[in-house]
Order: sequence, then C-alpha cells, then structure tokens
Amino acid sequence: MNTSESIIADLDLNIAQVWVNSGQMILLEHPEANQYLIEDIAHHLAALPRYGGGLDHDYSVAEHSVIVSHVCPPEYAREGVLHEAGEFVFGD
Repeated sequence: MNTSESIIADLDLNIAQVWVNSGQMILLEHPEANQYLIEDIAHHLAALPRYGGGLDHDYSVAEHSVIVSHVCPPEYAREGVLHEAGEFVFGD
C-alpha cells in the first residue's frame, strides 16, 4: 500500500479532519491548542496566497503575517505574526 492509499484507508468520512504537512491529522470538531505545530502553520501559510492569489505578484499569508509582526508594537509581535494562524486549516 503506498502513502496515499494508506492515508485514504485511515480516513473516517464521518469526522471533520485535515492532514497537515507534518503528517499529523487534526480533528476539526475537537481541536486541541497543543496539537498545532508552528512548523505546520508556517508551511501552510507560506503556500497560501493572500487575496486569493488576485495580485500580479506572489504575496503569501505568511509574508503578510511577518510584515504585521514588524509594524506592531514589539510586545504584540507574536500576536501579529499569528493573527492569521487559523487560516492554515480553515482558509480565509
């Protein structure tokens, strides 16, 4: 059984779930804050185009988040960089 067949075999179509870059499955009905890896968030937001890809140049949600973290007061930089974190699973 190859990797995609294995993933398909593990799916339960009655449960809202998302597979992320690290190979972890996130159960959307029972999310746990500690189940999200910052590496997964960064990977997915870097691949997600801002404004639905409607610009004439590449501009990812991750790039936008980093810019926001730089314009925030330093004590809010973490919140600035993570303000779009939910989009890594749910989109815009």
